[in-house]
Amino acid sequence: MTGKEIGFLQRVDIFSTLDQDELTIVRGHLEEVTCNPDEAVFHQSDDGTDLYIVREGTVAIRVRASEGVEVDLAQLGEGDFFGEMSLFEDAPRSATCVMTEGGRLFR
Repeated sequence: MTGKEIGFLQRVDIFSTLDQDELTIVRGHLEEVTCNPDEAVFHQSDDGTDLYIVREGTVAIRVRASEGVEVDLAQLGEGDFFGEMSLFEDAPRSATCVMTEGGRLFR
């Protein structure tokens, strides 16, 4: 673990109030995942068991419209987090998240 990783986590909104020791503990529970462009991180209706933080790259949040067409609702970049709603609500994923640019995530 590097000071650079701790500095990165400190800039993530949900961790911004944590001190360095607490961030070190959080980092110890995070796994780094590499994703390719157009790779789905998870799909709408999947079980939601993980929170993700964009380390590098861009993630699109997509939902399936009533006509079956997928619509991008948002783009997430470095430091943004997603997947927390399913954890808090103990519900299936409400959207599909796709890496639009290859990159790395913390899970």
